[in-house]
Amino acid sequence: MDGLNKLSAFISWIASIPTEVWVGFGGVLLTAVLTAITSAYFAGREFRKQRRSEAIAVAFKASLIANDLAEKHREFKDAKNKHKAHNDQRLPFWSFIKVKAGRHERITIEPHELLVFIEAREYEIVRQLAVLDMRHKAVCDALNEFADLKRELRSRMKVGTPVGDYMLNAIDVSDEPAQIILTQMAALSQSTANLLPNFSAEALALCVSITPALRRHLKDNKIPFFAKPPS
Repeated sequence: MDGLNKLSAFISWIASIPTEVWVGFGGVLLTAVLTAITSAYFAGREFRKQRRSEAIAVAFKASLIANDLAEKHREFKDAKNKHKAHNDQRLPFWSFIKVKAGRHERITIEPHELLVFIEAREYEIVRQLAVLDMRHKAVCDALNEFADLKRELRSRMKVGTPVGDYMLNAIDVSDEPAQIILTQMAALSQSTANLLPNFSAEALALCVSITPALRRHLKDNKIPFFAKPPS
């Protein structure tokens, strides 16, 4: 029996009590009990509504992170394919990675947003959400650093030698700071390319698992799915 049915049953019981019982202290006591139960019910319902909203909000955040990682993964795969197609030793892999105009903004999952999953004893989902948050920060930081390095490298090139539609020929850069930048860019691009496939796949799997867990805990089958399992 859910809360609403319990409240209805109690009200029906109250209605069946003879009028004379309501006289005096007994009536005051019963009225106080009814008021307390009604207040508790509606307070509980508001709490559940709040928890539902919080749960959906963090699930939506997780889906945004998963979509962003998937998009970055696609961009890196596209860069790899173009690098392979050109087959030009003068053009390193990182030269095919696009640099966006703005910064890569991290989506943060706050600790208090995990409370609903802790209440549900979904401790593995809590761990995975924390890992997802750290991974997204790491990827955004790496890509922002890569963009800064690429701009610094361009500023050090005295005479530009474009190769096709892509990056200027790095062979023209001979000073030591530029060589350090080249090494850093190569390491950043390759490590990010290696991590993104796993990060993206695990983020999607996490998003797929969140909705069933919330539906069980909140007893609400109307909570939407924010991701579909890969076909």
